[in-house]
Amino acid sequence: MMTERPQNQWDATVDPDAQIFVISVAAELAGMHAQTLRNYDRLGLVTPHRTTGGGRRYSPRDVALLREVQRLSQDEGVNLAGIKRIIELMQEDPSRNFSLGEMAESVNLSPHYFCYLFKTITGTPPARYLKTLRMQHAATLLTTTFLSVKEIVRRVGCSDDSHFVRDFKRIYGKTPSAYRNGALTGREPEQTIETSTRV
Repeated sequence: MMTERPQNQWDATVDPDAQIFVISVAAELAGMHAQTLRNYDRLGLVTPHRTTGGGRRYSPRDVALLREVQRLSQDEGVNLAGIKRIIELMQEDPSRNFSLGEMAESVNLSPHYFCYLFKTITGTPPARYLKTLRMQHAATLLTTTFLSVKEIVRRVGCSDDSHFVRDFKRIYGKTPSAYRNGALTGREPEQTIETSTRV
């Protein structure tokens, strides 16, 4: 039987993102077997740091997420693999039309509860997550193609040019045209947007 420990005993002294727990300790702290934790790794629900020797290292934040994942899976019977697959589909083709109702229905959840679970796993609501993916894709097209901004708006799945420009500027700090011009003249520093499961 696993030893029960205070849920947040490290919070006051340890960086929540410090990669400090080996898999056996992380599994014990999360209240699960190591094999279950490996299964969650394969689903992509958590993404541990890898040491030079290939070992896994987990943070306190990972452990907190694993506790919630375990509760949702065991106590509430949530189809976590289904939600993960939706996230993968978004990443593969952010230009697709992802209806909240259809996504929720595909995993037999209400839209409200689906949003809650999606945010638990990714740290971001579905609509914002998809918008960030689309802006990232647009940034790539701006710097690797000569497509017009209007065509890029269409290709990434956006329907309103003005909203696209506003959202792009909010994330990158400049308009799409200025971003492209900066990249072409070699003055645009490389930027990345974190869009994978918090995990």
